[in-house]
Formats: sequence, structure tokens, C-alpha cells
Amino acid sequence: MAVAIGKLDTRVAIEAPATTTGSYGGQTAPDWNEHCKAWAFIRPLTGREYRQSAGAQTATVDHEITIRHRAGITSAMRVRRLRDDKVWYIVVPLEEPEQRFIRIQARAGV
Repeated sequence: MAVAIGKLDTRVAIEAPATTTGSYGGQTAPDWNEHCKAWAFIRPLTGREYRQSAGAQTATVDHEITIRHRAGITSAMRVRRLRDDKVWYIVVPLEEPEQRFIRIQARAGV
């Protein structure tokens, strides 16, 4: 699905899971490191698209996020909208054959 570049109007950060160690070297805690920043088109799925994607995936998908192609994006990562820190967890990143865009099937986070 080709997207007009002008529709990529939302700044997001793609983040990968990481762990951090406490300042005293004791406990580790889960954290997120920035993999890259990108301009995105975030589209909530309609009821019909929602049901179709849920049938094809093991996890529920409620948004499709399109960005220009970036290497190394996996289903272990998440997308964070920079203006308000809203988070979506990546279920499946779908690359186009021409590798111009990646359509990310995602579920909203808490």
C-alpha cells in the first residue's frame, strides 16, 4: 500500500526493549531504548479490518502505522508518539516489496 509522503505527519520513536541497572549496581529493571525516529501515518483500524487482522494474528491489532523503510524493526519493539507519549506495541512489521515503507500492525499500549 503506497502512502503519500505528506500523510506521514506524526513524529514517532521506534523503541527496543532493554534493561537498566540501578545506580547502586543492584537490581535491573525493564526499559526501552530508542532504535530510530520517523515520520508516521497512524491509522486506527475499522471494525471489519480489526476482525480480519485479529483472525490472522495471534495478538489483537487495532492500529496500522506506516513509516518509511527502516532496517531492524521487529515485533519485540514498540512505537511511541512523541507529542503525547502514546504507545503501540508492534505485532507484525510488514515490509513492502520495493522496501519504501513498512506497515506496522500494532496494538495500543496502556
